[in-house]
Amino acid sequence: MKISRQAWGHREWWKGLPAQCKWKGLRVWRCLTRAKLHTAASLMPWGGVLNLKWKARGFWGDNLRHLHITNLKLVAMYTTAQAFLQGPTGNVARLFCINQAVVAMLPHFTSRNLDLMRRMRRLWRLHDVQLQGAPHQERGQREGGQALPRPNIDD
Repeated sequence: MKISRQAWGHREWWKGLPAQCKWKGLRVWRCLTRAKLHTAASLMPWGGVLNLKWKARGFWGDNLRHLHITNLKLVAMYTTAQAFLQGPTGNVARLFCINQAVVAMLPHFTSRNLDLMRRMRRLWRLHDVQLQGAPHQERGQREGGQALPRPNIDD
């Protein structure tokens, strides 16, 4: 089987991780989810909810507004996870995202897009958080029937 240059690059990156890295030697079985993060992003605002209780939201700065929506979704996940899951807690966070490209990338830990790979690696390096991707349920079907928070411009 022929291995692409990109696959070799990914292999070298994984090989170069330190021995104490949280991603080496993970459990084979699925861990219990301790945190559920619902995130959403559009070309202007982003938002996230932890366990349907705590909210984080904001608007993109000029430096991020030009990015593709998939990149913005990953940045929203990173920002939300960074806001809620601080410190070495050993959290297993389940991420809910509408963007199917993001949902498909998270469990496989890979993407052909180098910019997306860089953003995913930043997301993975967040403290001691293990991430599981999951698609959003339909708007009315979410737990508690809650919709994602919409940023209030008056805040």
